[in-house]
Amino acid sequence: MLTAHALSVEDTVKSYKDGAASYVPKDEMVNITGFLEDILEAKEKGGNFWWRWLDRLGTYYEN
Repeated sequence: MLTAHALSVEDTVKSYKDGAASYVPKDEMVNITGFLEDILEAKEKGGNFWWRWLDRLGTYYEN
C-alpha cells in the first residue's frame, strides 16, 4: 500500500487492518527503492523485513 499519510501508530494499525502488507510514511517515499529491496530480499530468504524497517522508522514512533 502506498499512502500519503504521515506515520503514526494509529495509521500503521489502520493500514494493517485495511489489508496493507507494509506501511511506508510519505516522508520516506523518496527511499522506496530501498524498502522494496528489503521486501524482495526477505521474501527470497523466507524471512521478514520488519526488523530492518523498525531500525529505519523507529524514531517515527518515538515522537
